[in-house]
Amino acid sequence: MPEVTLEELDQEDFEVKDAPMVEDEGAFLSAVEVEIAVNVGSFRMSLEELLALRGGQIVTLEEQVGDPVSLTHEGKTLATGTLVAEQGKLAVKLDEE
Repeated sequence: MPEVTLEELDQEDFEVKDAPMVEDEGAFLSAVEVEIAVNVGSFRMSLEELLALRGGQIVTLEEQVGDPVSLTHEGKTLATGTLVAEQGKLAVKLDEE
């Protein structure tokens, strides 16, 4: 998995949770939260189908457990992995790169 440095992330993306000023970098880093997106898949539909969508409808994706996914932040790929099921929830098993 590629290592991400702080220089690659925008400061506006950080959300510090109740963290007093600390001299310990590890304590600071553990107080910073960054939003990560998992890109599972996409699909195409006509504009007519899109406009006809209503709450409660199910949109079926082609992707399934075992398919590749990517973890991104601000459009930058941070890691890749495989979609897995873990204790009844979807999860990502990171690739060993």
